[in-house]
Amino acid sequence: MRAFDSSKLVLWAAIALCSLAVPSHLNAQAQSQILPRITQEVNESSLVTLRGTVSPLANAQNDAGAASPDLRLERMQLVLQRSPGQEADLQQLIADMHTPGTANYHKWLTPTQFGNQFGPSDQDIQAIENWVESHGFQVGTLNPGKGSLEISGTVGQLQDAFHTSIHKYIVDGQPHFANANEPQIPAALAPVLKGFVSLNNFPVHRMSRYLGKATYDPTTGQATPQWTNPSGSSPLGYDLVLSPKDFYVQYDLNPLLNAGTNGAGQTIAIINDANINLNVVNNFRTLFGLPANPPQVIIDGNDPGIDGINNPTGPNYDSIEAYLDVEWSGAIAPNANIDFVIGADTAIESGLILAAERAIFSNLAPVMSLSFGACEQSLGSGNSFLNTLWEQAAAEGITVLV
Repeated sequence: MRAFDSSKLVLWAAIALCSLAVPSHLNAQAQSQILPRITQEVNESSLVTLRGTVSPLANAQNDAGAASPDLRLERMQLVLQRSPGQEADLQQLIADMHTPGTANYHKWLTPTQFGNQFGPSDQDIQAIENWVESHGFQVGTLNPGKGSLEISGTVGQLQDAFHTSIHKYIVDGQPHFANANEPQIPAALAPVLKGFVSLNNFPVHRMSRYLGKATYDPTTGQATPQWTNPSGSSPLGYDLVLSPKDFYVQYDLNPLLNAGTNGAGQTIAIINDANINLNVVNNFRTLFGLPANPPQVIIDGNDPGIDGINNPTGPNYDSIEAYLDVEWSGAIAPNANIDFVIGADTAIESGLILAAERAIFSNLAPVMSLSFGACEQSLGSGNSFLNTLWEQAAAEGITVLV
């Protein structure tokens, strides 16, 4: 048995709103009432700069030179922003949805309904698609909710269209790709096209730490750590090994479990960028006497492989966090369905973002957990996208825990 320190840093802002109800339709004609905001002819010589996209790690000290113009950039996520009026209406709707007594209390939206009410007009989306296609990009999925549009192309096409260059950077001995300067877009597109979710693959980090092995006796429920700590390393010593039954006692869950409140009928989505061996999870459940209830693995795009071995710049070793979250969410709610939602990194897009989008845009589960973080300064313009993503989750009735 392995033990982990799972202390989390509150680094990614989250809207965590407890809500478990069936989505309902709010406004069937909402999309037809959305006015186009791209009203001028696209002029390639009249540009605006998209600020906050260059990571602090993309600096001269780490720079290993420009990437090949032929390098493929798959699954880049263009951010489509709401109008100020749509944002104000959404804020009010979310507040009403979570206020008992209001007309919209717990009247959740489906992803499609959300997009029809709070996404850009079809005319605006077509204008953006036409522009990126004119520069050679392949247009992929317009995500339900209409908050992002997926495109793929090359470094050369990115530089031609967005006037930004991709370089290779070496950080702590590991290679990464990132933009070296802020991109630009035609001013005519700026009312709707906010920019990119990311233009680098600098990783966000799991917050668990491996401490060592422990023994566990199922007959006595006794767990014993097999490690020692340096003197003064921690006030608690980090020498406590917990089984699920210990957790039930500490958080007084036994009355709930004995009364049948065990997660049955609910689904929890766990987000990660590495795959797992399901046999390890099944062995965990068997060891602690939990009912057989293996997680469902949902892969968005390519399989990242165990420990992210299939990632373009090497493994991320994030399976340790995946096991921790999948096993323990299933231990606390032993009869809940666990959806393990994963995505593979691309050259400049995080598999975590792709997986989180999949969970929300597909409305997979009423509860979603993401156990990764990074300094908000390094996330840059990605912060605002995460905020809009969590807003859509709140409008769908999804509890997001980070």
